[in-house]
Amino acid sequence: MAEIAIPVIVFGIILVIALIIISLIYLRLIPSASDYLTNLIRNTVGTILCLVREGITLGTWKC
Repeated sequence: MAEIAIPVIVFGIILVIALIIISLIYLRLIPSASDYLTNLIRNTVGTILCLVREGITLGTWKC
């Protein structure tokens, strides 16, 4: 489990940072998209936290 968990956590952190950067750029271009992007980031962070808590077991997606 430890061999899988560390890369998943690192990938999740990189994904969240990338989403935040993209959303900041996008918000400057289209201000009306702020609600959509806020929900997208919130759902992404929630899914990553759920995966970290529950763990990934042989490809099954619990979240």
